[in-house]
Amino acid sequence: MATRRKWIDYLMAWGRRKTKGQLDRGHGKRCCLGHGAKVIGCEMKSDRGWITYDEEDQVAPDRLIEEAGLLNADGEFQNPNSIEVDGKIIDSLTSLNDSTDWSPRQIGEFLLQYIEGGGPFHPLSEYRSKPQETST
Repeated sequence: MATRRKWIDYLMAWGRRKTKGQLDRGHGKRCCLGHGAKVIGCEMKSDRGWITYDEEDQVAPDRLIEEAGLLNADGEFQNPNSIEVDGKIIDSLTSLNDSTDWSPRQIGEFLLQYIEGGGPFHPLSEYRSKPQETST
């Protein structure tokens, strides 16, 4: 839950900027998943203005999926599997970010409702029970 809380707090901080269609456009303009990738320390690279986190440019990198317990790279919802915003049916964090005018703060407030599980997250009971990888 610590990663989820860190990400949510980061989204809700004053001055967070938003972009659509990619994780990061530079100058602090990131989608909600891009803010998550940044705050947990995914490796950021910039090539001719295109910014990636752990080699991803439009969806959550594997590290964010694993550490936050996201259902998948788009942040698809479960329980409920969709919400209605401004007359649009939204079924993932990607569509919430890209299809609405919600600010990073509003998305953080939305995620806070599901910090224990549901929405785009695995329930904490499942998330905590995943075996840790061991090296041999």
